[in-house]
Amino acid sequence: MIVTRIAYVVVLAFGWRRALIAFLAGVASALALAPINAWPILFLTFPVLVWLVDGSAAGRFSGAWRAFGAGWCFGFGYFLAGLYWIGYAFLVDAKTFGWLLPFAVAGLPAYLAFYTALGLGAARLIWVRGPMRILALAAMLTGAEWLRGHWLSGFPWNTFGYALTEPLALAQSVSLTGVWGLTFLCIAICGSPAVLADDLRPLFTGIDRADSIAFDPHKWLYTPLPGGCVLVRDMDEMRRSFDPEYVSYIIKDEEHTDWGIDLGRHSPNFSRGFWALRIWVSLLAHGRDAYARRISHDAALARYLGELVDERDDFELMTPVGLSITCFRYVPEGLSGGRGREEYLDELNQRIMTEIQLGGRAFCSNAVLEGRFCLRSCIVNYRTEAGDVEALLQIAAETGRMLDGELRPGELR
Repeated sequence: MIVTRIAYVVVLAFGWRRALIAFLAGVASALALAPINAWPILFLTFPVLVWLVDGSAAGRFSGAWRAFGAGWCFGFGYFLAGLYWIGYAFLVDAKTFGWLLPFAVAGLPAYLAFYTALGLGAARLIWVRGPMRILALAAMLTGAEWLRGHWLSGFPWNTFGYALTEPLALAQSVSLTGVWGLTFLCIAICGSPAVLADDLRPLFTGIDRADSIAFDPHKWLYTPLPGGCVLVRDMDEMRRSFDPEYVSYIIKDEEHTDWGIDLGRHSPNFSRGFWALRIWVSLLAHGRDAYARRISHDAALARYLGELVDERDDFELMTPVGLSITCFRYVPEGLSGGRGREEYLDELNQRIMTEIQLGGRAFCSNAVLEGRFCLRSCIVNYRTEAGDVEALLQIAAETGRMLDGELRPGELR
């Protein structure tokens, strides 16, 4: 789906790419204002704002700073393109005042952009999953626009609600909502297409019907390896399975001691270390929403890697990308389809994997799919970003070209 692919690009962008996307989205948003009045453009640019906040996947406060930066870049582009006409005043007496033109045309937008930045940063502090995050963005950004019109600057020009004042039928709504209510509606309505890319939840349809679910916290809960986790619908089933009360020498007066649930009697770990504490503390410290955002980010990275593989002629995607795993293999250019081709690709990719692991610049493991050896990337580290998966593919390509020159048999040349 094209909306989902665009969302991946925006969410996974970082550094100057992220800043450039925000700036260009802001510039494009100015087309919604008079005299062009192309307000439907906001159905494309406001979802970008939502995805930029989605991509601020660090902790709540550090994520707010990333959202603040993206908001400033968006606001700077928006006001730079929308307030260019201020410079005309300095051309009346260009010899005297012309030198001030770039300072006014760029300086005022740079200042006003801090209000947009404040709106995105505040939205990130209350960010949630699903459609409700659109309302969070609309509320905080409208509040920031209200501040821009009343506090310090007193400059409400080009507020986002102005985009819906053409045609006249839309402008009539101001009599009911006021310009700030119209601004809220503009952001909420035009930002709503962002939810079309919320596609992880359907992959788990039906999981709520399971009696128990076991998973490894060392992957998407980012905790040490020995920890394990199981979710059960009926806790009494666990006690009936593992409670050693049948042993005559274990006596516990629960009526008087009332120590609560003895987890040691609900699992095989009757007398082993309390690894659940580490997992519980991590969940307590970061919260469900932070983990949900990071898991979605990891899954988006895996899909991004799959798209990079599809775009190249020297790689082959071995299976569709589901969650965090991407399986692919290197296929050197010019490789003929003669006898022994598949066996050679198995050998070549196994050597590539070994060299990548020994090199230390990146890491991947392997999978065997329908008898064919392939490289396997499983993204379950909260530090992994788009640059890392790009580097993995580049390193694999460099290594593959080098090894192919040494190993390719004559009949496949």
